[in-house]
Amino acid sequence: MAVTFEPLEEFTGTREYSAPDGETHEMIVYTENTTNVLVRFTDSESGRSWNMHIEVMFDEAGDYDAGATNAHLTEIAEGRE
Repeated sequence: MAVTFEPLEEFTGTREYSAPDGETHEMIVYTENTTNVLVRFTDSESGRSWNMHIEVMFDEAGDYDAGATNAHLTEIAEGRE
């Protein structure tokens, strides 16, 4: 089974989402801090795909590490994690 991946968002440290207000039922945009990204994985043999939130990687200074995150996603896709 060959699995590929595609990040569906760029890591910024925050994510916006909409939800209805409990009293007025108006849609409100919320912002939350996050340490993950939404990723689509696809099995090339079956064509099946699924989305998962995957934690990003940080370097020793606490900064986002895109290279390490990509390596982490590759390991997941290859079934090594």
